[in-house]
Amino acid sequence: MSKVKKDIRTTDKAKVKYQILNWREYNRALVNRGDITIYFNDEVHENWYSDLPNQKGA
Repeated sequence: MSKVKKDIRTTDKAKVKYQILNWREYNRALVNRGDITIYFNDEVHENWYSDLPNQKGA
């Protein structure tokens, strides 16, 4: 017999089941999950590289 007490609160809720109706959209959402889009200002783009001499850790 286990000496670990079971948390009563976790067993009270019934698990909710979802029915997927649009598989094409669902699969596309899974593929795109985690994609991130970053927009850069034109000023950042122009100053991306520095003309200063290279330094350690630069």
